[in-house]
Amino acid sequence: MQRLFKNRVVYLSVSLLLLLGSFPLISIGTTYGPSFVWWLGLVALLIGAMIPPAQRLFFPPKEKPE
Repeated sequence: MQRLFKNRVVYLSVSLLLLLGSFPLISIGTTYGPSFVWWLGLVALLIGAMIPPAQRLFFPPKEKPE
């Protein structure tokens, strides 16, 4: 998991995929699907939204020496 947060392209891609995948799950779960699909979409949305701030908090960007 730590390697995920060190590669910027990887963690942003995972975050985007979670965010994009969550919206159809939430839509299906609220209209005609089982309720666990709605909860799965909500969890995916929250995790996808929290990945970039968590990366900045736990692995701050290194300052460039002048």
